[in-house]
Amino acid sequence: MRVVLILFFITFAWGGVLDTFTLSKAQEALKHHQYQKALQLFNKVEKKNDTIKYDIAQALYKTKQYKKAAKLLESITQKNLQFQKYHNLGNCYAKTKQFKKAIKAYENALKIKEDKDTRFNLELIKKLLQKNQQNKQNNKNQNKQNNSQNNQNKKSKSKQNQKKTQNNQKKQNKNQKDNSQKESSNNNQNKASQKKQNQSTNKQQNQNKSPKKQNSTQKKHSQTQKKEQNITKKQIQEALKKLKKMQKKQKTPQVGKANNKKVPISD
Repeated sequence: MRVVLILFFITFAWGGVLDTFTLSKAQEALKHHQYQKALQLFNKVEKKNDTIKYDIAQALYKTKQYKKAAKLLESITQKNLQFQKYHNLGNCYAKTKQFKKAIKAYENALKIKEDKDTRFNLELIKKLLQKNQQNKQNNKNQNKQNNSQNNQNKKSKSKQNQKKTQNNQKKQNKNQKDNSQKESSNNNQNKASQKKQNQSTNKQQNQNKSPKKQNSTQKKHSQTQKKEQNITKKQIQEALKKLKKMQKKQKTPQVGKANNKKVPISD
């Protein structure tokens, strides 16, 4: 039993000696800015108190592993490391652009004690946050303006397309109207030419028929002449008859007058 205890004590003591040796080498590497080597050495240490955590966090920050460093710093509870904890937390948050968290961390550090570097970092992050918010607002306004401009362009383009469509429709209607007018004009011309052709055909036919008509008219004329001649003959004959009658009347003696001449006047 005593042998076991002695061996355990020797192992524990030897482990403590190794941790102390490793820690001294890790801290020396950290002082000489050999941060990767320091991290490798710190990882070999089995027991890590808040002081060792703080040193590891420093090595992580220097190797730009800001999130891991912040997570490790958040776990530190040792009172005499609270100022360094919050100051370095503010730096980690600032590097990851978590400006509101950074401001809060710096303010917690300044509550513990006043420090020029912490105050400078706080004011700087406030300006960066304000500028970032202003940029966001500007970007929002710009996006809004761009959207409005895009909507106006779409509306204008839509109007132009609508106007273009209307113009095309008008042109199409005009072309259709012109085509219909041309077609109507062609139809009228065709009708006129057909009419002329028909007239010429009719004229030709009339010319071909004119000798027959002329013969018929001549026949009618001769017949009317014959009728007129017959009428005049009749009239002459009747007139002659009347003259003969009148002559007969004139030759007959007037009886009253002759007797008056021969009979003497009575007393």
